[in-house]
Amino acid sequence: MPEPKPEPKTYPLVITDIRNLPPKTTFDRIAVQITGVDWSIIATVEAPYENGAATLALPLEFPAEQLQVADRRGGNMAGYWPGTASDPAALVATLGDFIAYRGDEKVGRIYRSDWSGEGSSASKAFVYYQYADRPFEVTGATTSYYYNDCSFVAGWNAFANINPSSEGLHGNIRCTTAGLDRLELTWNFESWAH
Repeated sequence: MPEPKPEPKTYPLVITDIRNLPPKTTFDRIAVQITGVDWSIIATVEAPYENGAATLALPLEFPAEQLQVADRRGGNMAGYWPGTASDPAALVATLGDFIAYRGDEKVGRIYRSDWSGEGSSASKAFVYYQYADRPFEVTGATTSYYYNDCSFVAGWNAFANINPSSEGLHGNIRCTTAGLDRLELTWNFESWAH
C-alpha cells in the first residue's frame, strides 16, 4: 500500500474582527487569488467565514516556474517590484484582493489598514502579502513609490504601502515591511460596487 501524501505545508492567515461591516451585510466565505509568473493567477485560496472569522491556508510551497521574478531589472515588466531586489534570482507570489462572498455573489472587499474608511487616508498604511522563495530587500524609488526598510524573508510576508502625510501631489507612497506591529491595523470591509 503506497504511503499517503503528506498534507501540503500552509501558513494560516486569520481574518477576524472585520470593521465597517453594514448591519444587514452577510457573507459565508472569503477568497483571494495568488498571482505569479507573468501576472497570472496561480492559485485561489478560500475559507469559510464562520463565527466572525476566516482562516486562509496560504501555500508555503510553489514550483519555481509558477513564481514571478521579484523585480523589473532590465525593463522586464513581468517582474513585480519597480524597485531593485537585492537578489536578482528572487521569485515571488502575491495575494490579490480579499473578496467576501455570499454563495457565488461577490459582496465586498476586505482590506487590512490603520485607516477606518472615513476621513483622510494621508499617512495611512494599507497592508498586502507576498510570498518569497528566498530573503531579499527592495530598494530604490519611482515617481510614485519609494522603498524603505523593505526586507522579505523566505515564506509569506506582510508589507505596507503608506500614503504621504499630505493630500495632493506632494510626496510618494512609502513601501515597507518594518514597523507594521506598531500600527493599529484592523481588517475592514468595503461594499462591492456594482
